[in-house]
Amino acid sequence: MMPPGAEPLPGDAAFTFDPPVAALAYAPPEPVRGVLLGLFGPADPPGAQPARPTHAVVVNLDYKAEASIGVKGPAPLEAFDPATGLWSRAGAARAELRLTRGGGSLLRVQAPAAAPPSVPASASAPVDLFDGKTLAGWKVIGCEAEVEDGVILLKAGNGVVRTERTYRDYVLEYEWKALKPTTGTPAFTFAALTLRPAPPGRRFTR
Repeated sequence: MMPPGAEPLPGDAAFTFDPPVAALAYAPPEPVRGVLLGLFGPADPPGAQPARPTHAVVVNLDYKAEASIGVKGPAPLEAFDPATGLWSRAGAARAELRLTRGGGSLLRVQAPAAAPPSVPASASAPVDLFDGKTLAGWKVIGCEAEVEDGVILLKAGNGVVRTERTYRDYVLEYEWKALKPTTGTPAFTFAALTLRPAPPGRRFTR
């Protein structure tokens, strides 16, 4: 059936009925019956070649009977659920639709899976806080500290040794050793990676 204003699908249409829908004779003014397949996609930039359709709307024009229609697309399809407002994957390039009387369905080419968020190389690579030779990158406040034998040695005072840079979302690895017997451990405040006061004589390797 080809009512006035309708056009047949081109031979290279991106979406087709599968199996094909049999043609129906039409004589005005009888009610229109059959199935309507409308194709659309993103708007084409001025002067560009028309893009291939990515969406299809399928409508049952029969208001007296339901219709079961198969539609085949150029790639795996998704169907829109108006009840939830979500797209569901058909699992293949063909979708079987159950259309109510006068009802329709909206299909589209399956959207590509979202790529996982990229992680900057600087964030994923380990960062050495201590070069083993100098206190470059560190601030010594209210105490005496120096580098000796490849470690940071707190010699005297009750101040703070902290990094100049601030960090977040990190895993901190360090080794320490007390020069005198102790039951305590170095106290760290994980805000701006600050080393809190520790008794003189404790060594920090990184």
